[in-house]
Amino acid sequence: MTRRDSAFAVIHRRQQVLLVKPTGGRRWQLPGGGIKPNETPWTAAVREVLEETGLDAQILALTGIYRRSDGSLAYVFAARVGWQDIPRGRLNEIAKRRWIPVVEAGDRLPRASRARLKDALRKPGLFRTAPTARVEERALLFSAG
Repeated sequence: MTRRDSAFAVIHRRQQVLLVKPTGGRRWQLPGGGIKPNETPWTAAVREVLEETGLDAQILALTGIYRRSDGSLAYVFAARVGWQDIPRGRLNEIAKRRWIPVVEAGDRLPRASRARLKDALRKPGLFRTAPTARVEERALLFSAG
């Protein structure tokens, strides 16, 4: 059996986490999947988020590397999408994709994914954006991040 490493993204926004439910799957999971040959883990995470949710993700940081029982590695990244973006596009191998409240997300995930989500959320500074200011139609708008 060949080892197949994978990459996943924890996308946290407004006290919710983006999860996907594979077609035929009983449990929800973090967006992600297998790393293709000659692909970096962060590139794989961005590609998988796009394929499974239709959203363009920006990787913020690596939150953990986990060794599975078969020796393969699971890379988990903190990622961000646009603050108003909603999942869209073709579903392919995904039956559902939803923003789930953080307090409910752990109960929907398998044990290993639940631990990875908790590890990522223990680093809250990763998911905050820097305050910004911009001029728009004679008004100065501020964002707290």
